[in-house]
Amino acid sequence: MDAGIIASSLIQKLQDEPKEVGPMFEKHINNLHLLKRCLKYAEDHESLLGNSVSEQKIGRLLQAVYAVDDAMNTLLVRKELQRKKEELQAEREKLQKQREELHKEGGKLKKKNEELLTKRERLLTKRENSLKEEFKQPFLSFLSLCGPRVFTNKMKKLENEITALCEFHHPKKSFQNDIQGSFLYNDDSRYSFENYDRGTISESYLEEEEVIGFEEEIQDLIKRLTDQQSTHRLIVVFGEGGSGKTTLARSIYKHVRVRKRFTHRVWLQVSGLFKTRDFLINILKQINPAEFVVEATLSEEELRSRLTKLLNGNNNKHLIFIEDVETLQVWLALRDVLCFSRSSDNKMIVITRNTDNVPVGDGYSTLQVRQLSDEKSWNLFVKKVRISEKQLNELGLIKSKERILKVCGGLPLQVVLLGGLLSVKEQTYDDWLEVIERAEAYNGRGILALSYQDLPSQVKPCFLYMMLFPRGFEIPVRRLFHLWCAEGYMTSLDPKKAPEDLGEMYLEELVYRNMIQVRWKLDGSPKTCRIANSVYDVFCQKAADVRFLNHQLQLSDTTPQKSRLAFRRFAAYLGVESFTLKSFSHAEHVRSFVAFDTRIRGTATIETSMFKKIIAKGGLRMVKVLDLEGVYKPTKIHTVLTKLLHLRYLGLRATFIEQLPDSLGELPFLETLDVKHTRVTDIYSRIWSAKELQHLYLNWINEDDDAVVKFLSPTSISKLRTLWGLSLRNDFFVHNFLRKLTELRNLGLACDPNCEGSITDWVPTLTQLQRLKLKYVGDDQHPKPSLELKKMHFGNHEKLQDLYLRGQLQLPGQSKLEDSFFPPNLKTLTLSLSRLSENSIPVLGGLPHLNILRLFADSYVGEELVFHPKSFPKLRVLKLWKLMNIWLLNFRENSMPCLRELEIRSCNRNLLILGLKDLSALKDIELTNMPQLSWLVQHENLSVKIKKCRSLSYVGE
Repeated sequence: MDAGIIASSLIQKLQDEPKEVGPMFEKHINNLHLLKRCLKYAEDHESLLGNSVSEQKIGRLLQAVYAVDDAMNTLLVRKELQRKKEELQAEREKLQKQREELHKEGGKLKKKNEELLTKRERLLTKRENSLKEEFKQPFLSFLSLCGPRVFTNKMKKLENEITALCEFHHPKKSFQNDIQGSFLYNDDSRYSFENYDRGTISESYLEEEEVIGFEEEIQDLIKRLTDQQSTHRLIVVFGEGGSGKTTLARSIYKHVRVRKRFTHRVWLQVSGLFKTRDFLINILKQINPAEFVVEATLSEEELRSRLTKLLNGNNNKHLIFIEDVETLQVWLALRDVLCFSRSSDNKMIVITRNTDNVPVGDGYSTLQVRQLSDEKSWNLFVKKVRISEKQLNELGLIKSKERILKVCGGLPLQVVLLGGLLSVKEQTYDDWLEVIERAEAYNGRGILALSYQDLPSQVKPCFLYMMLFPRGFEIPVRRLFHLWCAEGYMTSLDPKKAPEDLGEMYLEELVYRNMIQVRWKLDGSPKTCRIANSVYDVFCQKAADVRFLNHQLQLSDTTPQKSRLAFRRFAAYLGVESFTLKSFSHAEHVRSFVAFDTRIRGTATIETSMFKKIIAKGGLRMVKVLDLEGVYKPTKIHTVLTKLLHLRYLGLRATFIEQLPDSLGELPFLETLDVKHTRVTDIYSRIWSAKELQHLYLNWINEDDDAVVKFLSPTSISKLRTLWGLSLRNDFFVHNFLRKLTELRNLGLACDPNCEGSITDWVPTLTQLQRLKLKYVGDDQHPKPSLELKKMHFGNHEKLQDLYLRGQLQLPGQSKLEDSFFPPNLKTLTLSLSRLSENSIPVLGGLPHLNILRLFADSYVGEELVFHPKSFPKLRVLKLWKLMNIWLLNFRENSMPCLRELEIRSCNRNLLILGLKDLSALKDIELTNMPQLSWLVQHENLSVKIKKCRSLSYVGE
């Protein structure tokens, strides 16, 4: 019965779907009908079944029926799936059509929005023009009353003030408001830095600066320090801000009697991030910088043990100066340091304003720096105003004496600032009186604000920018100039005047006005600069108040949101607990980002990985300055640099990074790249395509010719003015690239002998050079092959002042160098492997402006080195390193009248020195790795240091 039902069902399916399944199962239809009839007959005649139909035949028919049933079911399922698929496809086409219609509608809306924006711009322009017309006539009427000079000067001043991003108001009530108003009344029409003619002042600062007003205090301190019977191991120098405490301490630090008495002198600046561990390490590093290596794993107890050993060993005497001690934590650390030393010969001078926690006892003494007397104040003022008292009397300016003394109040800071301010004014009684009256209006406390107010508008943002560095920080002048330039502060209308020239003028203006302190090299160039702490405290806060800049430590959870949004320059301190991603919540507004590493070198840098997160959130995208100098191994920094499309200055000096991004040269505005003292070995393929690059500091790595040639183009880094730290292996790079650089001012090359011909032809054509370092990188033990620099001449290099040559200048048997070989205005000369003979020394002695002479290994091959009368008229420093043949050093009478420092290293023969008594200006002699010289007489004003070092470089780097 079941088979009959199945057969009937199949027959019905075949009838319902004749077109789809009929042709496939046509041969089985007869079997199905036959099976149905048989089954019907069997049902009616069961007893006759065995006679009429074969059982086997019916079985086969049943199997066929079941197979057909399965096939039919499968086919019908497939048909249903196909139908569903067709329905889905139809739905998809319908959705696609709707999407196209929506896209067309969006285009219409976008076009309508653009039309509305254009209409809005037209309305704003119309409104602006209407306002201009409304105020034009009254403004012109005002100008007609003021005269054309007011229009030129006031409008120019207003434009500069807006550029400086400082909007202040005129002070009328207090000194605190005076700095905020200091931009408003500044008629700087007299200051045109295009024709600046202030004149250099470095020469006056190279002489031993006389400290006026502290003569008695200096003698008192020296007596306490040098008296062998004194048991005072700690001397606390205290006084109010601006009283001259630091000036007094620095004069003691440099005093010849102090240098003779103490083997080591240490100067420490206590910052707001004081850590006892770092404090101990700084002392250790300054006491023994050549041998002491800081290990990140050293515990504080191990550091204490090392310091105890150094302070108590080898009969050495140590003098430690510590500036800005204000907190109890620092005082406790000082007490511990004193406990390390069992000898009363080790002394410590502490400079502080706060005496609340000054220890009291037999081993301690204090010195209060009081206000200057009227006589001392006037003597200091006359020196800082830069005219004699006789001239003051002749000009009638002496009538202002009493008012000047009163307004300064006996504070040296007020005296020097007022002297600097009046020194730039016309020497007339009325001009001086105007300044004095304005200072009197604030009871003398406005001198600081007046000094800033009177600055040329171009210099004001440069001065404020220095507040981005930490308190008491010694800022390298090289670094500062590049930062100023990247910010756009140094722009000149004269195409021949480079930004560095303007930077020197701006710095000199600040020095002339006594607003900054500069540490000068003995060749007359500035090395570092800093701001007096009392000045820094005022202006750093004011710069933050007007949102010119901000320090990470100045931001807190209570800082107003408006202030967080506004600042454009940010100083970060890595290693500080508050250095978190939250510190950069509004970093998208920052234009200058300068980081300072407060940790000990060797500690892994993990915080800089946050840069990637910051930039991913839109931060630092507009940054122009990214300065990480001194930050140890910033991690992952190379992965984000190419996203900083506005970057102009990238400072990675002393970071020891190993990698830079491949597309670094594609940054469109990059002007300065500094990777000196890093481990980057492949930079050429990354940087030669930078079209705006002007200053490139490398790390004496070799160029890759194959990589460079892919990127060279007629405009590739054609604007370079500084190329320092490049190593050359053949002529390819010189012929195909370096010859295109005609505006170089600073050039440092290391040359293989294969480059000799091209280098000696190319370098003399660079007449704009100011600094040149050219060294041979062959085998020092074999003079041949050698870079024979004698073929070069620098007589037409009038701007070249610093020259370093490492290579052969004189061949055996040659009479002497030509007098025109060296630049006429040379100030610093360093020679190594030069093989000069006695006949060439007079050529050096005839250089009229030479301040520093360094003769390194094999630079002089004679046995006697004689300096003749009237030679080296301005030489201040003489260094002789590893001159193996020399046995006699003879200073004839009237030779080297300005010599102040003499250093001799590893000249192994028993050296005889004659004529020291005739060197009246000589202050310091340093002998390193030299035999004991029993004949060396130590004069009262002469400091002699005898040192031993394990390893030294004598040929320079």
